[in-house]
Amino acid sequence: YNTAAMTLLDEANVKLVDNQNKASNIKRVKRGILEGDWSEVEKLCTKAMLRNNKGFMYAVYKQQFLEMIDRQEYQKAFIHLQKRLKPLESQQS
Repeated sequence: YNTAAMTLLDEANVKLVDNQNKASNIKRVKRGILEGDWSEVEKLCTKAMLRNNKGFMYAVYKQQFLEMIDRQEYQKAFIHLQKRLKPLESQQS
């Protein structure tokens, strides 16, 4: 009985820590987006949590593209469009 109880407790603690880590990463992504820290956002999005969420990645890359256009960085924006945005075009919402 004690072994089973300890195993369940350990599993519950692992899930709790995992959920806390996910929540922390989501907060960091949000902060990165609000601050325009795109390198941090991309680094966090490569983690398993967001890597497969192509619709989200499309929105992030689109915002980056629009900010480049706004800063009149047209060559950089065009490369970004071809390299990041175009492959995810079907994921737009």
